[in-house]
Amino acid sequence: MPDARNGFITATVGVLDGIILYYLLKGFVDAGLLNASWLAVYELVNILAISVFVHSTPYWGTGYLFGWWFGFGIMWYSGLVGSLEFAVYSIVLVFVLVTRILRHID
Repeated sequence: MPDARNGFITATVGVLDGIILYYLLKGFVDAGLLNASWLAVYELVNILAISVFVHSTPYWGTGYLFGWWFGFGIMWYSGLVGSLEFAVYSIVLVFVLVTRILRHID
């Protein structure tokens, strides 16, 4: 079963992949090889990724959740992830964890 280390790696690689892809697209747009609308499409896909994230987190193990959150937090602290994005993902993770805890209390 995936553990905290796996979650940390997934968050770190996901953020770094996103940054590389964004700047690659931006370079093509700046060079005139792509239309600027591709950056808007990229941003839209990132927003839609939040929906996928929300629907998948209840199936993650608790250790994996904490590892993912820790890795994402490091990316936020280093300035690679925006505060709004970090807040949205954190709210979802806290909600999932609280729901999980309340289910075990019943």
